[in-house]
Amino acid sequence: MGFSLNAPNWLDRQPDSLANRRSLGQISFSQANASEAERQGIQAFADGNYNAASTYFTFASKASPSDPIPLIYGENARWINQKPLHVAAMVPLGSNREVALEMLRGLAMAQQDHNRGPNKVVIEIFNDENDPELAKTIAQQIVKDASIKAVIGPNASNAALHAGPIFNAAGVVMITPTSFANQLSGLGEYIFRTTPKIRHLTDTLAHYSVHQVRRKKVAVCYDSDAADNLSFKDEFIAALLEQGGTHIPTDCDFSSPAFDAKDMVAKLISDGADAVLLTPHIDRLDRLIDLSRENKWRMVLMGSPSLQTRKILEIGQGDLNGVVIPVPYHAEMPTAQAFAKEVKAQFEVVPTWRTFASMDALSAILKVGQHSTRRPQFQQRLRSANFKMSGSAEDVRFLPSGDRIGNGVLVQIRPAAKGYHFRLISLK
Repeated sequence: MGFSLNAPNWLDRQPDSLANRRSLGQISFSQANASEAERQGIQAFADGNYNAASTYFTFASKASPSDPIPLIYGENARWINQKPLHVAAMVPLGSNREVALEMLRGLAMAQQDHNRGPNKVVIEIFNDENDPELAKTIAQQIVKDASIKAVIGPNASNAALHAGPIFNAAGVVMITPTSFANQLSGLGEYIFRTTPKIRHLTDTLAHYSVHQVRRKKVAVCYDSDAADNLSFKDEFIAALLEQGGTHIPTDCDFSSPAFDAKDMVAKLISDGADAVLLTPHIDRLDRLIDLSRENKWRMVLMGSPSLQTRKILEIGQGDLNGVVIPVPYHAEMPTAQAFAKEVKAQFEVVPTWRTFASMDALSAILKVGQHSTRRPQFQQRLRSANFKMSGSAEDVRFLPSGDRIGNGVLVQIRPAAKGYHFRLISLK
């Protein structure tokens, strides 16, 4: 199964527009931060000297343990001449490197686990920058490359909604680990995701607001340019009303050129809001942080899963202390602790929900790929009513819509020994 790669010929067949956006090991996506070992590994890979590349990437991984890219490149170099399964990963390295690395850590863990067995997998990384048009262009190139059998990603819903129809029409399975937009449900027979439907998350958050902290008058600050967070906003409002809460209408749009955090906080309070749901685009968190700073803890703040990032903890600091967020998975869940321990041992970081979901996305591809590597076979086996596999935190099963079966948990930003962290909380 898979393909055989000779570097010069493979490089020759790349479109110029994507030559610096796709890589099995011959491109650095962060040249300025690359170690000397990584640079040498990249050169050796580009020259077709895969044994040397594997060695260099091993050194690079040890030098930068939190970066999963050298680990993935090393696995690619080690097995590229062994007819491996070829999988593409679309991640936003150019626009949100930290989120991309969270996803790639999960893929690296799945790749390592799989490659200990008789069959092998290589991961080709595509930098789509969370850009819808760029994601569409990349998808058009991927479907023309018969060696690529399946796709993990994209991250942002806007990108996934542009790429998904192209993959579906070409009969290529796309599993997005991190896209929440409702429009993805039922988008096509070849489209899946390893996160649960938004409503499962918003129901839990609305119950928390109305019944646990008793904040029933809730406004929503959203990003009108982010499809996933528009879906989250709509589902939360519906859940809030069902729980007996009141939605305070507002024009609090993080993407508006006229947005002013100080004026908006004053308006929300004057309109009677005692809580605010914050649903920003993952690449545009600064205005959310400005609003939380102006709030001064007067209104209870809640958020969408997009908020679980290191940037929120580092820049938001105490201004976001106490914010509650629903996420699909968390490292402190009893069923997630074993995988979280493995990730921390490998990368020296605590995994976010994106790492769990990405691990499960690739693991699902690899499970069905054991039987056949023909593109249509991946879809047929994932769509089977009998498909079920153990995941990083819970079993992986798909609804007919392509959505994963699951519920999610609540986490809260709280002080830690150093700085702040996302702590798992339970409902009373």
